[in-house]
Amino acid sequence: MVDKVNTSFAWDWSFRNGLITSDSLYSARLHPTQIYEIFLDIILMAIIILYSRKLKKDDKSLKPILFLHAGGYAIIRFTLQFIRADRGTLIFGDVISVLQIFLFSIFLLSLIFFIKHNLRSKTVLLNK
Repeated sequence: MVDKVNTSFAWDWSFRNGLITSDSLYSARLHPTQIYEIFLDIILMAIIILYSRKLKKDDKSLKPILFLHAGGYAIIRFTLQFIRADRGTLIFGDVISVLQIFLFSIFLLSLIFFIKHNLRSKTVLLNK
């Protein structure tokens, strides 16, 4: 049997949190959330590029793009937090983390500002 040695290696986190034992031959079964996040970020980037091309040439404001990015990233990260092993402090029946509440708040604020900006832009176009 191998004695546990305190290290700064990434797998030491799995030992300290009880996901694997020191005599395990295999690692803990974890979702590769970093790969999921990269894939979803690429999709979000494509959506932002398509949206920025759709903007009128005279309306190249960065506000809607900022709101779209902040809201999109927040909802991606909110969703991925459900399958991460290191979820942090859980509340609401040990289902939602404090970070998820913050991320969902960012998503809602971004959605409100995005819709408000788009409605204002359409109102300006109608009044011309």
